[in-house]
Amino acid sequence: MKLGNILEEDGGEEEEKGPDMYHTAQVPSYALGEPFALDLPDSFEVEGRVIIRAQSPHEEPGKLSLNLSEGLKSGQTIRLRRQGGEAPSEAGRPGDLYLTLEVFQAERPAKPAPKASSYWPAVAAAIAAVAAIAAAFASG
Repeated sequence: MKLGNILEEDGGEEEEKGPDMYHTAQVPSYALGEPFALDLPDSFEVEGRVIIRAQSPHEEPGKLSLNLSEGLKSGQTIRLRRQGGEAPSEAGRPGDLYLTLEVFQAERPAKPAPKASSYWPAVAAAIAAVAAIAAAFASG
């Protein structure tokens, strides 16, 4: 058994690595400090080839779940290990994704107003029926 070096990735074993990917993403300021789903393509063009981005099984296609620090500054680049190009073989590992984040000031969108319930017409009809019955008893 070969012991690895903690300063080398994956114990220092040589393995095929998928291509690294680089992307610049726009992030609204209200997304800092809380979970955020970033729109991100599932594939990138790298050196004239289309490369599929490695995704975790729980990710929605075209999205990347992030939890960005509140102190993040616009222009900073973060490395997302093993979320770049898919591994070239089963024995390999995915490349890394380098995201340069451009933070822009934005107000949190207002939550949509709740939809009017469909039971209100039934309630109004029941009230009208009770009023008609009460009127019938009062007159007769």
